[in-house]
Amino acid sequence: MMQFVLDDTTTREFAVERWCFRGSIDDWISLDRSTNLKELVKKYSFHLGKESFYDLMPMGY
Repeated sequence: MMQFVLDDTTTREFAVERWCFRGSIDDWISLDRSTNLKELVKKYSFHLGKESFYDLMPMGY
């Protein structure tokens, strides 16, 4: 599962988050953020339904 969230209405900054399926976490983890939603979707939607989805790491990891 992945979601794109409007994080700041003033700057129109979006966050992309994926659901972490690890038993100890079970929560949304932030992958990236940008004011360019189109680029975020292009960069991250590719991984939906693929094994590479599980390799996506949180920001600053």
